[in-house]
Amino acid sequence: MLENINQRVDDTLNELENLPSEDEKSDELVLKLQELVQKRQILLDDFKDDNIEVVRTVLNEQLLITQAFEKRASKVLSHIQSLLNLRKKNQRQINLYQSVDANK
Repeated sequence: MLENINQRVDDTLNELENLPSEDEKSDELVLKLQELVQKRQILLDDFKDDNIEVVRTVLNEQLLITQAFEKRASKVLSHIQSLLNLRKKNQRQINLYQSVDANK
């Protein structure tokens, strides 16, 4: 089950990385990613095994996966923020030009 969730998180991050931020689907993908991360956290919290070494190994592996997901998500967030800032800047310029044109 955990491997399935990890794969779905990976797939969702792939989609986000390859989708323009202005695409409405990006909002849906972010929500989907949040839900998957919550499910993953629940599975990790509930993970049990009689062998402590198995628990240690699995949790260490999942920590590395989590760190990789964090790096990718951070890059996606940074990219989306820069695109949104650029869009705001462009909108301000358009508004300025419209204002100047309206005052002629």
